[in-house]
Amino acid sequence: PSTSAPSPPRGLRRIGERADGWLAVAQVPAGVHHIDSLKRQCAIIDAAALAAGRDPAAIASNVRINVAAGSAVDQVADTIQTLTDIGYSDLFVDLKFVVSGVDAHLEWVQRLVAR
Repeated sequence: PSTSAPSPPRGLRRIGERADGWLAVAQVPAGVHHIDSLKRQCAIIDAAALAAGRDPAAIASNVRINVAAGSAVDQVADTIQTLTDIGYSDLFVDLKFVVSGVDAHLEWVQRLVAR
């Protein structure tokens, strides 16, 4: 399998033409413009896949959620909900700027899951 993570239109078209998946990135906190950008990127990939005779649904989409220091659990939960609402199912949350240490990670994730 080939997974790629470019964001310029040329790279996104290449994903649609050839790749098995792509890695998108979402930022927390971020405004709606960021989600709109992800939608536009998906549209470019889907159009290129169709033009190449491929099923866009066969291209896996994974989203890395980069969480900035000071971000609230609710902001991350809302971002996860928005991304799943628009069709992303494979997400992972990077907390490296929010917490350090295993115990702090576990506590933060427990709060996120409880949300």
